[in-house]
Amino acid sequence: LFHRHLNWLTVILCAGLVGIFNEGNQLILDMIINIQRTVDITDVLTNAAGVVIGYLAFYCLVRPWLKNTSFA
Repeated sequence: LFHRHLNWLTVILCAGLVGIFNEGNQLILDMIINIQRTVDITDVLTNAAGVVIGYLAFYCLVRPWLKNTSFA
């Protein structure tokens, strides 16, 4: 994140994997300890959208600030 711009396909793929990971864990926990939660594809999509929006916010707001400091 700090040294180069990521490919958008990579960002979207990682975002989808985060959503699938979250919902997969929810499904496993529901089967093991019955947490009374349901798995929904819209949750996967909103989790993925949140990751993409977070990356976009970082890229547009934080990264230009970091270029002016000694971190980047």
